[in-house]
Amino acid sequence: MTYLGRIISNLWRPERWGRGWFYRFASSHNTWNDIDILDSFNTIPELNAVINLKARAHSNGIYKHVNKDGQEIDDDLNHVLKNPNFFQAQKEFIRQSVLFHEIFGNEYIYTLFPVGLNATVKALFTLPPNLITAIYEEKTPFFYFDIEPEHIRYVLKYDTNQEKEIPGDEIIHLNDNRVNISSPVAAELLTGESKYMALRPAINNIKMAYE
Repeated sequence: MTYLGRIISNLWRPERWGRGWFYRFASSHNTWNDIDILDSFNTIPELNAVINLKARAHSNGIYKHVNKDGQEIDDDLNHVLKNPNFFQAQKEFIRQSVLFHEIFGNEYIYTLFPVGLNATVKALFTLPPNLITAIYEEKTPFFYFDIEPEHIRYVLKYDTNQEKEIPGDEIIHLNDNRVNISSPVAAELLTGESKYMALRPAINNIKMAYE
């Protein structure tokens, strides 16, 4: 659409603001439009810088398994914490996990166990939240359970129409709070909401300013 075309189109789509109406004259964005969370992180330098700064701060911490006296324990758990997986050191793993959490509002850590053994975790992988679907199949409201119900599943989608179901006990799921919940038996109970959703007007305005 041409610049003039957007102006004419926008005049037919005013937005309610307080007691009045707001008309935007020209932009491919709208202050109240929905946003693409990952695109916002990748295209807005100010947003990217703040989130990366927080991720780096977290990765500067020291994470280790200690006893009640604060002394480090030389065990398999400490080895995994220091070397989470075959391609990431601890700092890289922590940084990426925090980035996922801050961008999507959810952080899924897959715990790899030896095949056929109920033993110590051998590796940790942080999974991309945009590829994970959390499924809550219970028909009983969540507040009736004192332990995690059985009908919780996590599905990882990859390639074209390929997916893998991951048992709930193999996933460490950390999330931001969500207040938009439609029902006490909704899958939304399991997932957090990205902080970006409350920043939609600011994010869209920054994009319009760059235009």
